[in-house]
Amino acid sequence: MSDLYKKFKFFLYVSKEQKWLEEMALQGYILEDVKMGVCFYFRKDTPKRMLYEYDRFFQKKHLSREEILEKENFLQMAKETGWKEVTHDETLTYYFTKEYEEDGFNELYIDEESKQRKVDKFRTLFETQLNLLLHLSTIISILLFIFLLFIPNNCFSYILSGYLIVVLIYVSFLQSYLPKFYKDLMLSREELEQQKENIQLKKYRFILTSKNLQKYLKKYAQKGWELVSMTSFSYVFQKCNPSTVDYAIDTIPTVNARRKSNGLDKVHDKKDWMCHSHDWQAMSLTYAESHGLEYLCAHENRIMIYKVNDTTKVPEEMRKNKNLFISKAAVYSIYILACGIIGFLIGFLIAVMEI
Repeated sequence: MSDLYKKFKFFLYVSKEQKWLEEMALQGYILEDVKMGVCFYFRKDTPKRMLYEYDRFFQKKHLSREEILEKENFLQMAKETGWKEVTHDETLTYYFTKEYEEDGFNELYIDEESKQRKVDKFRTLFETQLNLLLHLSTIISILLFIFLLFIPNNCFSYILSGYLIVVLIYVSFLQSYLPKFYKDLMLSREELEQQKENIQLKKYRFILTSKNLQKYLKKYAQKGWELVSMTSFSYVFQKCNPSTVDYAIDTIPTVNARRKSNGLDKVHDKKDWMCHSHDWQAMSLTYAESHGLEYLCAHENRIMIYKVNDTTKVPEEMRKNKNLFISKAAVYSIYILACGIIGFLIGFLIAVMEI
């Protein structure tokens, strides 16, 4: 492989890897091999538009006749439609490629069912990893208990505790990451091409009030960036015409203020401690659309953001919204902090009483 061009790159999502490989092919670097999913080998060739796709052929212990022949049948089907196998990595993820045809069929997966089968294969991979981690964590938890019980202040206790913390963080990450990963795998070629055209910008910022959020969004709108989605700390924008975008923000206090002015009860469920109910959002959506506002996105069930057209008159209470909104992550953090403070106070009081 001495004559091949090597490049290291890590991707969380398949679509981003596809776009990168296709951009490399346009520069004349054609994929030849992949190792560990991060080390890519290219050969220099004439720049051309190449397409890339993925599939897995991980074999279970007990196979039916159809499962044994699945890979051969798939490779034959891919060959008949112009796709060829390039290589596979250590997880048995196979890379396929073909040259783009202007008026031809450029999809490897012809229907939603075949895409779903591909997703199920990757789901099996992650489920296998999680089951292995679960078994290892159970064994390590038992060992940790034994060390703490019979050999206190042992260095192995700290090592095992550190491992368990890392596993918990990894499992927590997978819970939020995997649904997005599976959705990304289902993208069609048309959707991938549309993503390429939509240039996006991701920014990180911690904002607590609706007023500050509106200022932040307007600042980027004037620079030519329109909000697409948001999380507790990140905002995704796409290119737009500068100064043609305006926003209206609605929150549950604003909805309750409107209901109170109309002689109605507040939206409040005493049993909904973690604020999972979306009743207020349905009310907000109905009200906003009746005033000509276009729904843009929502963050959890804390805030609703609407796009304002040039001819739309924004209700005054939504334009002057200054309410505080707190994400679920912040709520959970507050609960954990409160439990920690209570635990500390109880421990401190017990220590004082013993003295």
